[in-house]
Amino acid sequence: MVLFVVVVLGSLAIFGLRNVERSSDALMHEVIGTRADMAARSGAQLDISALYQTEDQGSCQTGNEQTYTFSGEGLNRCRAEVSCVVLGNNKTNQKIFRLESEGFCIVGDQVIKRVIEVGLIGDVEDEG
Repeated sequence: MVLFVVVVLGSLAIFGLRNVERSSDALMHEVIGTRADMAARSGAQLDISALYQTEDQGSCQTGNEQTYTFSGEGLNRCRAEVSCVVLGNNKTNQKIFRLESEGFCIVGDQVIKRVIEVGLIGDVEDEG
C-alpha cells in the first residue's frame, strides 16, 4: 500500500512539473512574441516616418529592404526588417504602398518572429 501511494504521488509530481514547464515555455513565447510584435511595429513606424519626412531614406524611397536593430531594455536583441512595394497610383495620382515589417527577437537559441503589413498613400505626384 505504501509503495502504491509513493508511486501515485511521484507520478502526480512528475505530471505537475511537466505542466509547469509547458506553462513556462508558453509564457516565454507570449512575452517574446509581444516584443517581436513591438519590434515589427517600431520598424514600420520608422519607415513610415522616412516615407513622409525624407526623400532618400526608408524602404519605399530606396526600393531596398531596411533593417533596424534595436538596443536598450525593451527591444534588446530584437530587429525589424522592413520592405515596401508600390502597388500603383490612385485617381489623384498618389502612390499606393504596401509596407511589410517583420520583427524578430532572439532568446537563447530561439528566434520568435511576428509580421505586420501597413497600407500607405504617398504624396500627390507633380505633373509638370
